Amino acid sequence: MFTAIWCFAQGSIMLVGGGAESYASYAWSNTPYQWAVDQSTNKKVAVISYDHSGSDQWLPDYFESLGAAEATNIEIGSRLDAELIATYDLLMEYDVLFFKGGDQSIYYEYYQNTKVTDAITDKFDEGEVIAGTSAGLAILSEVIYSAENGTVYPDQTLANLDDEDITLKNDFASILIGTIADSHFIERGRFGRLLGFFAKWYVDNDELLLGIGVDDRTAVCISEGTATVYGTGSASFYAGTSFSSDESRPVADGIKSTQVLHGHQYDLTTKSLTTSYTTNSSALQDEETGNYQLFLSGDGTLSHNEAMLSEFAQQVSESLILITESETSTVTSFLDQLEQEGISNVVV
Repeated sequence: MFTAIWCFAQGSIMLVGGGAESYASYAWSNTPYQWAVDQSTNKKVAVISYDHSGSDQWLPDYFESLGAAEATNIEIGSRLDAELIATYDLLMEYDVLFFKGGDQSIYYEYYQNTKVTDAITDKFDEGEVIAGTSAGLAILSEVIYSAENGTVYPDQTLANLDDEDITLKNDFASILIGTIADSHFIERGRFGRLLGFFAKWYVDNDELLLGIGVDDRTAVCISEGTATVYGTGSASFYAGTSFSSDESRPVADGIKSTQVLHGHQYDLTTKSLTTSYTTNSSALQDEETGNYQLFLSGDGTLSHNEAMLSEFAQQVSESLILITESETSTVTSFLDQLEQEGISNVVV
């Protein structure tokens, strides 16, 4: 097994899971995007994309509202452009290189082994900031899912590690050593996909990776080996000790999962939280034990809840309070069912 050698003496990295930024004073994006500006030397931001859709002035203006001395769109729309010395020289004038969302297969096709990736590496080595959102996030980990054969879904990945759509590469920028990252994480149910990615990499290369999944409207800001999470969702970190495959399906004895919320930190070297969560709870009353049963259903129709209501009725007294936004036919059907189960004293 190969062991990743972590080196955090260089620059900073911001991984954004996706979701629209906002000028609002309470916007989720204000803190991490300002963090990216503040980490840089001269506060000059390049917003990079591969097509004309990236020419909207909104994002450069947004960075400037957060303290950037200068922010501009830079379109690098072909491999030919990406290979130009002039492109490298232009990018090296900026201290924050921010890659927009889109299609990571195009980023890989156009920029892999060009002056763009040289600029990423050199800027990072100079101590500056490399950032990306959505597809721009996907190209910043050491191992990237290049999506060259089209997107792959979690069920595909879990069913077959040899699926031709699972295209993993470690020849892009490789600035975040020992990791593989994915965006839109909870919103698109990508845990199974990310698990398959780092399982496949281990099976094929005998190298363990740290998996990082970032939700929409959430950013992971990394400096000197510490990841700080900002936003309305969470960042999920997954670490395993070994993986194998059973008929091309991933197998693991155990995976350590850590979900980190806004303002808290995760150590990428020790793979553990460096901040603690605190909770406040009211003291139990004398007659309370703290032992309760909770019934949950993922469906609102009576036909899918009859068994649960029957079990529920066996656990409650003869009366209960039913809380609802408004009385509907569904509420009436639940009341009728509860009455059949012997609960007739219901306050709505």
